[in-house]
Amino acid sequence: MTEQREPTSRQVPASTRAALEAYVLDADDTALTQALKQARTDKTGAPALLAEVLTLRGDPARKRQAARAIRKHYGLPLIPGPPCRS
Repeated sequence: MTEQREPTSRQVPASTRAALEAYVLDADDTALTQALKQARTDKTGAPALLAEVLTLRGDPARKRQAARAIRKHYGLPLIPGPPCRS
């Protein structure tokens, strides 16, 4: 019998993945909000969500928008990479 484990930061639950797919593939704007709520409930980490978005096929603009929303949700910089220092 397989044991049900809580998702680690590297695993994205099927319900969260389905919501991300609905946003990227089906242009369902409410699905992204739902995915972020589910990720908070499931304690899914930002790296897992960002990696999941990158694996999806679909509109590149919606994938970028989803990645920005995930970064904002977790309090990360909206553009990946090192901060600019002047």
